[in-house]
Amino acid sequence: MEEEKPSWENIPSLDGLEIDWSYEPENPMGNRAYPRLTMQDLSLIFRKKNIAVKLVTESNQCIASLIDVSQGGVCLKAKILDLSESQLVKIGFFLGKQKLISKGRVKYLRKEKDWNICGIEFVGLSDFYDEYLAGLYTSIKLKDRNF
Repeated sequence: MEEEKPSWENIPSLDGLEIDWSYEPENPMGNRAYPRLTMQDLSLIFRKKNIAVKLVTESNQCIASLIDVSQGGVCLKAKILDLSESQLVKIGFFLGKQKLISKGRVKYLRKEKDWNICGIEFVGLSDFYDEYLAGLYTSIKLKDRNF
């Protein structure tokens, strides 16, 4: 006698078993669109403990310190007083020998003693800078793996 081959039609259904089709995996970066490069990450490449950032508003300017950077924006530590959320600014800094200049919008602002910690979203960042930042992230991750 010939045995029947198993098929899906021969498998009984399981009552009450449903598949959750609205499942969304957790984003490993939280709600962030881009991974951040901290000063600790950048110091591995550029051998600097601090990166100065020129921050210019409509009525003022200062030299701030970079906390982290991503393709989406930067986080800075600044003593400038006339900052507010949604304010347009201009920022400029060097990552190694590469100068990065962009317009930005203040998205986050927090007072910390005499300092303002501000998150600034890039506005109109050029494709060249976007690719440069993506390349930095890739090189740091490859360096971490010790290839």
